[in-house]
Amino acid sequence: MQRLILATVGLLLFLVSSEGWGASSGGRTAPYVDAHWGFSIDLPHTWEILPHARAALLAAAPKAPRQAQFRPNLNLIVDYVEEEYTLQQLVSMNINYAKGALLQFRILSVDTIGRQQAPMTRIVYTCRLISRGQAYDVQNSVYCLLAESKFYILTCCCAREQHEEYADLFDRVSDTLRPF
Repeated sequence: MQRLILATVGLLLFLVSSEGWGASSGGRTAPYVDAHWGFSIDLPHTWEILPHARAALLAAAPKAPRQAQFRPNLNLIVDYVEEEYTLQQLVSMNINYAKGALLQFRILSVDTIGRQQAPMTRIVYTCRLISRGQAYDVQNSVYCLLAESKFYILTCCCAREQHEEYADLFDRVSDTLRPF
């Protein structure tokens, strides 16, 4: 489990790479399916799949020039849960680790999102990421789902001042995460 949490933090640092260009996707989506890990998710059609980084199965961000500084992004990590953990226990473990691993970590909210398949926990927090000598104040929405003995962590990251712009999009994307 610690490997999974470390990978999430490391991936956030990796994805601090390009400038955001807005949340609008016109409502159109492009499906992404991973048969090996057994999930599908719909991404905004204006986003691109990024090369796999560390332990993430999926990393995506708005299409943008490579020379830009930072762009909103999401990543999905899935891990098998071999012990009898509840979703609440897994979420608590992730929060406790993030408190020690991220600079200026502050939880804004933790809530349960009702879903048809299984409930999901959403954690919204702010922190400071440092990449290539540059500091970024970000706000993350992290969606946690426990299904089919797998723990899904969907992390959606954007600059703190962009969160109002991206919050609805992040919620819509998380709602399309479907384990199978």
